[in-house]
Amino acid sequence: FIMVQTILINPAPHGNGPYIVAADYAQEFASRVEGFGDAFLLVPHIYRKSVLCPDGIARSVQAKILACDQFPHLRKRILLSDPLGDVLDSLNYRGQGTYGDRLATILASQSRAEQDWNRLLNGRLLTRNLDGEEVVIDGRDVAIEIGHNPIVLTEGRRKYLTTIAPFSLLMREAEKLQPSLGYALPDVAGLIAIGEHVEAGQNLILTSTPSTLTYSRDELRAKGLLSNERVIPPFKRPQFEDSSLIVDGEYALVTRSGIGGLTVTALDQTITFFRKAGYNIASGDEGDDLRVSPGAFVAHPQCKYTIGRMGLSTVYGALLLGKPLITFPFDPRDDVEMLCNEKTFRALDLVLFYEGKDPTVRGEEVRGNIQRYFRSLEEHFGTLDGVTFGADLMVKDFIAGGI
Repeated sequence: FIMVQTILINPAPHGNGPYIVAADYAQEFASRVEGFGDAFLLVPHIYRKSVLCPDGIARSVQAKILACDQFPHLRKRILLSDPLGDVLDSLNYRGQGTYGDRLATILASQSRAEQDWNRLLNGRLLTRNLDGEEVVIDGRDVAIEIGHNPIVLTEGRRKYLTTIAPFSLLMREAEKLQPSLGYALPDVAGLIAIGEHVEAGQNLILTSTPSTLTYSRDELRAKGLLSNERVIPPFKRPQFEDSSLIVDGEYALVTRSGIGGLTVTALDQTITFFRKAGYNIASGDEGDDLRVSPGAFVAHPQCKYTIGRMGLSTVYGALLLGKPLITFPFDPRDDVEMLCNEKTFRALDLVLFYEGKDPTVRGEEVRGNIQRYFRSLEEHFGTLDGVTFGADLMVKDFIAGGI
């Protein structure tokens, strides 16, 4: 039995981004606080399909992403918990439903999930590190939680929530936007109450800007924020251009993550346009001109545009390198977050939309907008690295609250 400082990761239960973002903040926090240098990161194990990793070891999809793609230096320190993963997975909608169906599942399951979550954290947990070795920890020894858009509230402990929009505020905005959505929103008041419940229990809420709600509030002047909310730079770390891969010609990088519904047709039309315009197509998929790691290739000087859905990880990855994102008008069946993102980035004029015409006509103009906007953001914060900026705020609060 091992007693060691442990940081709990509390991510939204859908997709890989939330646990990756929260773990990135956690490693930065641990490196800044005495006694946390070798802290464990306790991560709910949600995605368990087995895949073969480049090192020849079979791991779950989630373990592969953490061990081989994101945090190879933390293979002994990241601990995966199946029971905690089961709890969060109970909040996932089964099947090909709408965002409204997902929200209905949260409404029906959140209270029970939160009870189960806290019961597990009130005892010992058998976990495995990313090399598959068993480690037993006591949930009561967890000193701090770092979450990204969490749905359940952990009892006790100091808690830090990172987000692109507080859930309660997003639901209030969704209610206003209902006429633009192709599905009904369930019990908005109940969803707002869940968001307020989780948000009120946080020591700090750190919202990355430009955010999903930037179009509706003046974040840099702290207008329209929750009382415990602070605005920080983008959660995506800035990259430097990498020309180590030798390629010929100019490329458009396609990111198919989250693409579905009407957006599939829009994506196909956009790819066809870029091929006719003389661009090669790079992506992480078989069948395109060049198969690459999208997160790395976006930094290549021959990558001129990124094509994809308006998830903020994709948006930040392109814009922090000064490269326009080609995206598509909102599909009424998509998440309301995507509609809000569209409103924000149309207002800021930082992305290009494919709407049947050549989107690159304004390419250089938008590149200039991107450079000016992020230069002003860097002047405001002193950095564009929201991970280190946010971790510093967490550390200050943690130390002030007593270690």
